[in-house]
Amino acid sequence: MPIYRGNIGLLAAGATFKPDLKPNDRFGPRGGRVRVRAKNKTTANVTILETLFVGNELVENRALVPDDATGIVDNFTPAVEAIGGPGDVIDVTYTNSGTAAAALANWVIEIENA
Repeated sequence: MPIYRGNIGLLAAGATFKPDLKPNDRFGPRGGRVRVRAKNKTTANVTILETLFVGNELVENRALVPDDATGIVDNFTPAVEAIGGPGDVIDVTYTNSGTAAAALANWVIEIENA
C-alpha cells in the first residue's frame, strides 16, 4: 500500500496545492480505497480547505483541515476515506482560503488497491 506524506509550506492566501500521487494516482484493475488526513500547523488567519475527488465523484468539498500547533498527522487525526472503481483517478487539492500570507500544513494519503 503506497503511503504519501508531505507538507504544504508557505502556501499563499488564495493559492492551491495538489500532492503528486504519481504513479499511484489511479486505482488498479479491481479498484481500491484511499484515506486522506491533514493538519493545519498555522493557526492565525489561515484556513486550509481540502477537496477530494475519486473518479468523477466529489467525496469532500472544501472541508476544513483541523488546526494543531504541532501540525503532526497521527492515527487520531480525522480522516476521509473513499472507495473507487477500476482506473478511477485520485485527486486531492488543498486551498488556503485565509487572509494570512502563508500556510503550513502536513498531510498523509494512503492508497490501497483491491
